[in-house]
Amino acid sequence: RTRYELYRALEEVHLNEGYQIARRFLDEVIQTIRQSADPGDARVQLVRRFSMSPYQANAVLAMPLRRLTQLEQTRLEDAYKAALKVVADLMDILADPVRLVQVLKDEVTELRDKHGDDRRTRIVEREVGEFSEEDLIAQDNVLISYSAGAYIKRMSVESFRAQNRGGRGVKGMTTRSEDEVVDLLFARTLDHILFFTNKGRVYSSRVYELPEGNRTARGMHIANVLNLMPDETVTTMLVVPDFEMADYITLLTRQGRIKRLNLPEQNKQSVYARMRAERERIARQYRAEGEEQALSIRADADRQREEILSAAYKEAEKMKGEGDAESTRTYSQAYARNPRFYKLLRTLESYKKIFDDKTTAILSSDSELLKVLMRGENAP
Repeated sequence: RTRYELYRALEEVHLNEGYQIARRFLDEVIQTIRQSADPGDARVQLVRRFSMSPYQANAVLAMPLRRLTQLEQTRLEDAYKAALKVVADLMDILADPVRLVQVLKDEVTELRDKHGDDRRTRIVEREVGEFSEEDLIAQDNVLISYSAGAYIKRMSVESFRAQNRGGRGVKGMTTRSEDEVVDLLFARTLDHILFFTNKGRVYSSRVYELPEGNRTARGMHIANVLNLMPDETVTTMLVVPDFEMADYITLLTRQGRIKRLNLPEQNKQSVYARMRAERERIARQYRAEGEEQALSIRADADRQREEILSAAYKEAEKMKGEGDAESTRTYSQAYARNPRFYKLLRTLESYKKIFDDKTTAILSSDSELLKVLMRGENAP
């Protein structure tokens, strides 16, 4: 953090140095800006004439006119001096291990005083097991409604309230003229629910897997919840809190006969197997839909990535071209003003590249560079 603050402080000092240059040569800076053709030309002229960095030149060009008042100039001077003091202090901290350790202690103490409240969560040492979907479902009381049009939904019991004498009821499910609620069951979210159909089949589901809706919602068609056969309709629903507690079943015939039958262990296992197969089928369907959606998302992300890279490359090439054009224009202006100085500058740049790259150069006997080097060797 101290290094970051030092970087920011040095940046502030660098910016204020540009303001100080503009303050000392205020008339010349204003004249240079007025004589420039555009902001880019003004930036180049400020860099060349006053030895500013591009960052300082941009800041001077963006400086409002109120900064030219005597009061603002005094404030700029004070800010510059304050930034220098901050830089000196931060550099002293980084150079002095004792001060650095003390700063760390002060920061840790401040964090302790600010965030040293008691932990609200409780940490318990235990073996990490596998989580199932049921472990993440809250056990809530719900109402399950089923309409004559085969629309089903589950609602929180908190959507309804007890009415006092003379009270007015609340609005219920929105239905069509030929539709009406034919079944309303109380259950809990982790209970099992059995659907008996006119084809003699039984479907099993968990209550939390049913579509959730509010009081006025119509719900979802049962065909979107269960894999029904053609012309198959649900005739009865039964909520079972726990299959392990079901030791018998009750049969009721159309002739009015009723009988209770004990449920053998193999029948229980058969029920469990059907339920497990149904859940696995639904899980495979969800996984297939998820993979399809993931492929679509990845394809769209790849397309967007290519578009962004293409746009960035285009913009980079444009900026590079503008920079090359600006550089060429600057060199041409320098050559037009003083050809001899321009020739000398280009020659020095060539010599600098030779020495930097440690290139072996073959020079003629009348080369200016050879003469300069020979004079340097013969110098006393």
